Amino acid sequence: MALAKNLSKIKVSRTRTPKRKKAVKYAIIALVALAIIFGIYGIINLTRVAPKEEDKQEIVLETGDRPLPEEVKIWVIAEGGLNLRAEPDTKSEILATIPNDTELVAQELSGDWYKVTFDDKTGWIHKDYTRKFTDKEAVDSEIIEDWEKYSNSKYGYTITKPKDWVLRDYGANAAASLLSYVGFGAQLPDNIDPAILPPVVIKVTSDKKEIVETNYSKKTDVSVSEAVVSGVKSKKYVYTSSAGVQMTAYVVGGKVYTYILEESGGYAGELEGIVGSFKLL
Repeated sequence: MALAKNLSKIKVSRTRTPKRKKAVKYAIIALVALAIIFGIYGIINLTRVAPKEEDKQEIVLETGDRPLPEEVKIWVIAEGGLNLRAEPDTKSEILATIPNDTELVAQELSGDWYKVTFDDKTGWIHKDYTRKFTDKEAVDSEIIEDWEKYSNSKYGYTITKPKDWVLRDYGANAAASLLSYVGFGAQLPDNIDPAILPPVVIKVTSDKKEIVETNYSKKTDVSVSEAVVSGVKSKKYVYTSSAGVQMTAYVVGGKVYTYILEESGGYAGELEGIVGSFKLL
């Protein structure tokens, strides 16, 4: 009896073996199918997020010196000359000293420095001590007939002004601490009228540059920036007058006098031309 029971158990176990094999087989098939499905799904999503060829853009990182889009003609405005340096750095080796009013061609721009060639030497000069040649053309009477030179030998300066503008030397104004007040404009009265300011004026005072700058820094809505006029470090002030008009003034310190170049509102372009041509004698 015991033998019969054991034989029956063996038969039962044998009959279950094929079912287990089928289950394992189906499980493997299911796993393979899932792998294929997930693989296809992943490929489809990759194609969706991948950029089209026409949408691809080339990224260019700009480093180092920047070539100018075209050669820029400039000229030097630095009394005593301008240092040509080996690198765009004030501590770099000085290759040469370029005389004031020398015309050059700027080849590249690196920050505030132009790359130029002078006397067969190529180096860098600071752009604050130069003017673009287009500015020179706008104010040089030998190039543009619409501008003419004016020289004030008494107070040691020269400028160019629009030829169709008259000038009036209104002399000193003790109340304003001015030694000289010269106005420029299309129409000016013979005597100064406080209610009608000339479009552009050049004032000369014996007050120290620091005193004049302090007075301008107190103006309404004033903004101050650095400037270089006739090779001298100067200040530019843009402010609102008591009449609500935006005005611009440059304060330039000379060896003896302080010069103020100012426009009365709406003449910033003409003032820039006059400032660009202003030279201390």
